[in-house]
Amino acid sequence: DTCEFNVNIDCDSISKYCNTRAENSQLMWIQNVTIANINNTSGDNNGYKYFNTNCGQLSNGQKTSIWLTPGFKATTYNVYWKAWIDYNNDGFFLTNEIIFTSNAGTSVLSGNVLITNAGVYNTPLRMRVGADNASAPSLLPCQAPLNGQFEDYTVFIKNNVSLLENNSLLNLSLQPNP
Repeated sequence: DTCEFNVNIDCDSISKYCNTRAENSQLMWIQNVTIANINNTSGDNNGYKYFNTNCGQLSNGQKTSIWLTPGFKATTYNVYWKAWIDYNNDGFFLTNEIIFTSNAGTSVLSGNVLITNAGVYNTPLRMRVGADNASAPSLLPCQAPLNGQFEDYTVFIKNNVSLLENNSLLNLSLQPNP
């Protein structure tokens, strides 16, 4: 007998995350997210989109550059950004999982992200990026802002932090040979 079948692999098909969608993404949206090996240009996705086909590779204890580009229909707005990684893979984006937050900007915003709180390694983790024209401190990962957009991505974090980077000390006593 002969069998034929197709296998489709998503980076992450976890559906345990809250569904969040901006109420209006037609005036302002996420145009591009670039971090690690993710360089995704999307545009207005009706307030939310999950991109699970290009997985980002990050390293614990290392800085990674992030570039966030807003898109506008006609009027340019001040945009506030926030990004989270669900480090413990529990389905929630908590305050201690915020990796990036910004002041207002109207063009490409860039910065460095330092991954220091990872708890699960070499496993698909969800990263959420949010853009809003209200205020970054009030932008929550499961709220529906009036104007803006959310995008989710899948990232893997490698654990390559040394003992010294973890603030752990290794005490060795060396004795000369008699």
